This record gives sequence, C-alpha cells and structure tokens, in this order.
Amino acid sequence: MAILLKDKIEIKRYTEGLRWEDTPAQEITLHYFSNEDFGDVAYSAVKEISETEKNEIRWNKKGFSNGHYVGSMHKFNNFYKNKK
Repeated sequence: MAILLKDKIEIKRYTEGLRWEDTPAQEITLHYFSNEDFGDVAYSAVKEISETEKNEIRWNKKGFSNGHYVGSMHKFNNFYKNKK
C-alpha cells in the first residue's frame, strides 16, 4: 500500500519591474508518493502553469527560500516582443 504525501509550494509569477522578493506568492498543495518524486511533481505542476500563462514562474517548497525557475523563455520572448 502506497502512502500519499502532501506538501505545499509557493509560486511567484514574473512581473516586469518587480523583484522576486517583492512579488506576491501563491501557495499550491501537491500530492506525491515519495520524497524523490516531489521535485518532478512540483516541476510538472509549475510547468503547466507557466505554459498556460506564457510566463516565467519561480517556485520553492514552502518554508524554504531556494527557488527554482520554470519558463524563462516566456520572459525573454515577451521582452523581445515588446522591444519591436
């Protein structure tokens, strides 16, 4: 029998002109089967948000400050699109 684990991540959406430290965070609850799976589950969830919103997303496990970034290409695409 597998035990289902639950934890929260905090995500921040890239906002032009705003430092990551000043960006509001949203909490998301994730369910996973092992600690080894946590990073993959978090990445998949955040990648889906990034692709849907066409934006870079920074995420970290709640209570930790070590951030991971997903979708940097959206930030650069938007930057160059706005420069034209």
